[in-house]
Amino acid sequence: MSDDDWTLLEIYHKGDYAEFLKQAVICGKNIVIAGETGSGKTTLMKALVDYIPLHERLGTIEDTPELFLRQHKNYFHLFYPSEAKNGDLITAASLLKSCLRMKPDRILLAELRGGETYDFINVVSSGHNGSITSCHAGSVAETWERLILMTLQNDQGRTLSYDVIRRLLQQTIDIIVHVTNSHEYGRHMTEIYFDPQAKLNSLKVDTMKKANIALFLFITMIPTYFLTGLLLLLANKIRLIEAFKRYYPTLTLDAIWGNYPKIWQSLLISFVVSLLIMLKLFYQPKKSLYGNAEFATKSEVQKMGLLEEKTGLLSANSVINCSVLSVRNSFRWPRRPEAEKVGIVIPNLLEWQQSVVVKDIKDECYRITSKYRQKVLGQKVYRFAPFERNTHRFNPLDCIDMRDRSRAELDLTNQAMGLYRLTGNPDQDFWQSQAQNLFVATAFLLWDMRQKSLTDMTLTYANLLRLHAGFDETQEDGSIEHIDFAQHARLCIQSGIAHSTTADKLNVYLISCKSGRTKSNIDSTFINPLMIFQNEIVEYATSASDFDLRALRREKITIYFHISANDLILAPQVANLFMSMVIANNIDELPETNPALKYQLLLLMDEFTAVGMLSIINKSVGFIAGYGLRLLIIYQSQGQLRDDKPHGYGKGGAKNILDNIACKILYAPDNQEDAEEYSKVLGNRTVDKLSHNRGKTSSHSITDHGRPLLLPQEFRLIGEFKEVVMLNNSKPILCNKAVYYNDPYFIDKLKAVSPQLRALGKKLPTKAQLEKAMFSGELSAQSI
Repeated sequence: MSDDDWTLLEIYHKGDYAEFLKQAVICGKNIVIAGETGSGKTTLMKALVDYIPLHERLGTIEDTPELFLRQHKNYFHLFYPSEAKNGDLITAASLLKSCLRMKPDRILLAELRGGETYDFINVVSSGHNGSITSCHAGSVAETWERLILMTLQNDQGRTLSYDVIRRLLQQTIDIIVHVTNSHEYGRHMTEIYFDPQAKLNSLKVDTMKKANIALFLFITMIPTYFLTGLLLLLANKIRLIEAFKRYYPTLTLDAIWGNYPKIWQSLLISFVVSLLIMLKLFYQPKKSLYGNAEFATKSEVQKMGLLEEKTGLLSANSVINCSVLSVRNSFRWPRRPEAEKVGIVIPNLLEWQQSVVVKDIKDECYRITSKYRQKVLGQKVYRFAPFERNTHRFNPLDCIDMRDRSRAELDLTNQAMGLYRLTGNPDQDFWQSQAQNLFVATAFLLWDMRQKSLTDMTLTYANLLRLHAGFDETQEDGSIEHIDFAQHARLCIQSGIAHSTTADKLNVYLISCKSGRTKSNIDSTFINPLMIFQNEIVEYATSASDFDLRALRREKITIYFHISANDLILAPQVANLFMSMVIANNIDELPETNPALKYQLLLLMDEFTAVGMLSIINKSVGFIAGYGLRLLIIYQSQGQLRDDKPHGYGKGGAKNILDNIACKILYAPDNQEDAEEYSKVLGNRTVDKLSHNRGKTSSHSITDHGRPLLLPQEFRLIGEFKEVVMLNNSKPILCNKAVYYNDPYFIDKLKAVSPQLRALGKKLPTKAQLEKAMFSGELSAQSI
């Protein structure tokens, strides 16, 4: 014990409790004042505060202003609502964490009422000795139980056992004062707990007490004694069977007394072997209080199966090559928009040997990897750029077999849901659902008219809009009458042109048309997302199909979906529709039921949230892996994913997606909020903390302390070329980021298809040389 503890014990045993409490405050002891309502807890706390040295900085946390610091000049007051509710941003617990940034020497918390007890313990044990608080309890013994129960109300506290919490409290709380208010004596103290020896016993000095160590060594000497004699015989080249025959109980003593050859070597080896066996049998490492998070070693990464096969590369360098062969889905939070290109997108496109659809906003992926995937990997390569003339074409309606009306109705509805997204707002969703019905009805009507040879318009989005616009009819008197879509629909129903399925859909629309305002709202909702498809360039790009989305799991196909940032702002529904259809057309059959589906499909979705909410992903993310789809999403911040629908997925939708992500790749974040979240995801580890108690004399103690595996500021400083890979049920991996242009492994792949790069020999290309090869077209697939 320290000199302060001996001094306090002496005063305590004399019964001078007023002086005892005064000296306890001066020495920096942590005090809890317990009692019933109205017993004088706050009054006693105010009296004790006056004994705190004036040079110390104080911080008070209260729900009602009661602690007025009359003498101290260096202090701050923090307040929280007295009627705190779940979800409140300002609570006693949040203020305990916030006050650390204000660097107080001591913290005065008015009262412990619940889960903030765990936070108070953590804060006080981090170097804020001399803190004072109070709680409701009927005795000192009840105070301990009360503190334990309140600690268990904390989300982190409830993960600890009763004994661990009790030990933690004993390490933190030095003194408990119980006060009461009786009719006979008024307000007075009934009990004072102070047991520094109990605190010392709870501190982690070693995992074994000295007496136990002595006993352990004595027991270890028993097998050492008998093993030494046997090893001595073996060391002197006596065979094992003969050694057993010659062995006798006092051989070891005789050998030591007579200084036999190799006796000391045999004794040392016997002791080491016996010690290791005894440690293995009896030693139990101490359980960590706060967790034992740590990064995986290279051997552990090997056991995860990440260094065996390079399919779906996550990280590649001289130390670690991570594979997503067994990973369902993955995502990456990059630090800068270009970071994920060089570290995840390009490496995967050069490594993934099965089908892939990649959202290529800057067209860099096509310029760098398309020729390699076409020539070396032997894939069919397409570039769908709906806002450019130089593009392969894709008509979404070609994916639908209109002859099977029941199936066609479902497929058309899926496309309509991509164009007219439901957000959960009843007012908006009414018009969206009506527009979905009109979309299906118009498509069926155009098909029926083609079957009757009444039109030569092909089934495209642009023609759906033309059909909805109506047409002009010349009357007998030469006048021109405009027939709108509603009139045309009635005529087609009456004349039998419209199939019964079509008529049912049209009648839903026609009933709504009885109100001119309702009809106008439905029509405008229907027209709005389709207008872009009448643009000359977009109409050409969607007029027919050069590739079939349904073949992505049957053949090795690569599709680069290019839409510039400006066009994405102009028509996000185009990108949303295309990506939705890629998924919808590949989750209809399981590979187990159809042997023709022999390839997996990687969906590489850069700038994932830029297209808005993909409803189909929110619903299918949990099971698409069973259909052979691998989802790799990339976005810049959590805020983008959690944005309100339809721009994001909302908090619930974001949680659903992240819960079904089996691999997470984190870059150094730019903002503090993301850094704190990343740090929390990695978990905590238990470390030793040396605390100094300063009073008349000084002492120190070693306690367990929780520390994040990476503090938020450390996460922000891991560097541009580092990343953290997290797989479900595995330790996190801190590794180097794959940078394709600095890695010969990837550059050699590009050299295989580029004469300019191949001419460099074993040298890595400079930025200028790589760009020259890229923009010359040497790395691009054959022209469209």
